[in-house]
Amino acid sequence: PAALEEFGLSVALRTLVAETLDEAGVEASCRTALDGAVLPPGIEVALYRIAQEALTNVLRHARAKHVHVELVRHDEVVSLLIRDDGRGFEVHQTPEAGGKRHLGLVGMRERAEMISGTLHVDSAPGAGTQVTVTLPPGSTLKETYAAAEQARELVLKNQHVKLVYTAIGGGSAGGD
Repeated sequence: PAALEEFGLSVALRTLVAETLDEAGVEASCRTALDGAVLPPGIEVALYRIAQEALTNVLRHARAKHVHVELVRHDEVVSLLIRDDGRGFEVHQTPEAGGKRHLGLVGMRERAEMISGTLHVDSAPGAGTQVTVTLPPGSTLKETYAAAEQARELVLKNQHVKLVYTAIGGGSAGGD
C-alpha cells in the first residue's frame, strides 16, 4: 500500500481504519504508540495485511457498531489489537475442525508466524471479537526482520515466475 511505503505503519493503519470503517458507518478508534520504534518493512506489511483482513472480517461478519485498533510497543514487545463489539463466533470452529468461515483467520495466523509473531483470537457468540498479534521482544527483531525479508523475497520471486509464465504463453492472458 502506498500510504504504508510513504508514511509508515502508524499513519497507514489510521488511514486504513478510517477509510474502511467510516464509510461503513462503524464507529472506530485507532491508537498507535510505538515509542519511536521503526519496524522493518516486511513486518509493517504483515501487520498491515493482518489488520486489513481483521477489519474486512468485521464488516463481513461481525455487525459491529464500534471497533478499536491499537498498535503499541511496551517493554520491547510490539502488539497489534483489533477489537469489535459485534456478534462474535465460536473460535474453536476453525477450517481444520470443520468450520468453513474462518479461512481469513488462517491467513492472519500464517502471516503472524511468518514474522515470528503469534496471533490470538478471543471471541464468543454475542461477545464481540478481539484479534491480537504479538511480536517477540526487540532483541529478536533482527531475526524477525530476516524472516520477513525472506518471505517478501519469496512473494516477489513467485510474482516474477507467474509473469514470466504468462509472458511465454503459459497463462490465460494470451488466449488461444
